[in-house]
Amino acid sequence: MNKLRLMVANHVPFASAAETTYRTIATYLLTQYFRERWGAEPDFELRELPEIIRAIREVDVGPCERLAARGIQDASLNAFAIQTTFDRDVTFTVLDEHLEHWEEVIREHYP
Repeated sequence: MNKLRLMVANHVPFASAAETTYRTIATYLLTQYFRERWGAEPDFELRELPEIIRAIREVDVGPCERLAARGIQDASLNAFAIQTTFDRDVTFTVLDEHLEHWEEVIREHYP
């Protein structure tokens, strides 16, 4: 979870899946920019991001399963389910190279 700490510090409540995906990728790339400035190897190709998202999903699934096992079905369980869906969406976007949408959006604003 530490890898995306900036997103927690700059949390946007009720963000859409698209907004959260964009923020995740942007946060990751900003981190890579600074890693390069600090002399570390950057990952501008987003190769490591899917693994980070998978690790976050594992963290999210554990409490969700424990709550469901106790018969709890409230907003807490829904929040974990939404987070897990987000994790899958971001991984899908990065793994399957569906970044064309974001490229078009950015190209419109930064020709």
